[in-house]
Amino acid sequence: MSLFHLQGVSLEYPHRVCFHSVDLHIVAGQRIALVGDNGSGKSSFLQLLSGALSPSAGQLRRQPHLHVGYLPQLITPVPGRSGGQNMQQRMSEVLQEQPDVLLLDEPSNHLDPAARKALKRMLRTYGGTLLIVSHDAELLRGLCDTLYCLQDGQLQIFQGELEDWLQHQATEREQVHAALNAIAHEQQQAHQQLMREQQRASKARQHGNKQIEERRWATIKSPAKLGRSNTTAGQRQTGLRDKREALLAQRAALPRLEEIQPSFQLSAAERGNRHVLQIAAGVLGYTPAAPVLTGIQLQLEAKERIWLTGPNGSGKSTLLRALRGDVSLHRAGDWLLPPSAEVAYLDQHYADLQPSLTVLACLQDHAPGWSMQQLRRHLSDFLFRHEAQVNCTVERLSGGERARLALACLAARPPRLLLLDEPSNNLDWTMKRHLLSVLQAWPASLLVVSHDVAFMQQLRIDRQLSVEAWHA
Repeated sequence: MSLFHLQGVSLEYPHRVCFHSVDLHIVAGQRIALVGDNGSGKSSFLQLLSGALSPSAGQLRRQPHLHVGYLPQLITPVPGRSGGQNMQQRMSEVLQEQPDVLLLDEPSNHLDPAARKALKRMLRTYGGTLLIVSHDAELLRGLCDTLYCLQDGQLQIFQGELEDWLQHQATEREQVHAALNAIAHEQQQAHQQLMREQQRASKARQHGNKQIEERRWATIKSPAKLGRSNTTAGQRQTGLRDKREALLAQRAALPRLEEIQPSFQLSAAERGNRHVLQIAAGVLGYTPAAPVLTGIQLQLEAKERIWLTGPNGSGKSTLLRALRGDVSLHRAGDWLLPPSAEVAYLDQHYADLQPSLTVLACLQDHAPGWSMQQLRRHLSDFLFRHEAQVNCTVERLSGGERARLALACLAARPPRLLLLDEPSNNLDWTMKRHLLSVLQAWPASLLVVSHDVAFMQQLRIDRQLSVEAWHA
């Protein structure tokens, strides 16, 4: 039974085409994983199916009286609850409605390992139709029978496990790299051959003219001979130029493998080797009578990297708020913290980015003294290169694009201490690689809260601490 029927469906925003001419049926009982790069339109596709958006073109027909449960990627934070607790609460509310179709957008975001396992068990027993957007390889393993891949405005259907698709993507990247290297080598050879041919033709003309002047050839025959020689040389040069143009066309036809090129602007003070923070016998809570953490012992050196762990609701994000200087929290004990101007915070919701501002305006706020050339070059390093990207408002960016913009703004004025709360949430595999390239090169101290073990293992962490040792 067809629950959704899409015919020539397209979705466009003022500055971006998400996808176009999508034709497909979604039938009862299917279990589909929707994958693709950040900004490819995955969340928008779920919103179309949920009825929150309408197609720009084409027809989308739903089965009458279909009950759809939808969990968006970004949910409104509830004060006093962790991101994981918020996600679990919203998931429970959606499931209580007993929907025929479950549309989930990054449901394992913010969840600790135990909660992720519970989510997977629940989804395995869910009897309806499932369509899930996720970059959590462990969650998707064995959960779905079909992959929808959104790429370059097209939706492709891939039968197989996520690992098969990831391997397919890796193989394609390797083939593109190999093709680019081969083309670059051929271009170099063609260029050198063209230069040699031009030099040879130039010498031949000079030699021929000299012989005419010295009357070694009959004057009446020499122009014809020289003409034939020039024609042959010109044909060879034209052939080499054609080959060069063909190679350029081949290179342009290949997918562009873009990588972030992080650059940081450090002041003399930020280059110093000083203690960044020190807490002894620390107590932290919302009121003096109800501490969340006690006996906190924490010291962070310049350029040190610490991974802060603990289950959902254990106080990790609360501790990060305290390190930012949040005056609404009650603190006791000895707290030696850097000035708030030397601390930056990349939170789970990218709240420091104003939704109405453009990408360019956000960076201008962080680097007010920069010229337009500096701003555009820095944004280009973080893959905001086209006019449509630079002038897109934050509210139109995907979660991964917001993360990339937040990193670009932070890199413009790197703080002595960067606090990160679940930095790999919402990110596709490409963006995770980009984030790693920035954080691996980060020139100052890092304190990271994350449940993404695979991501953290690549981050060159110096120490791992659990807040459970400080529970009240």
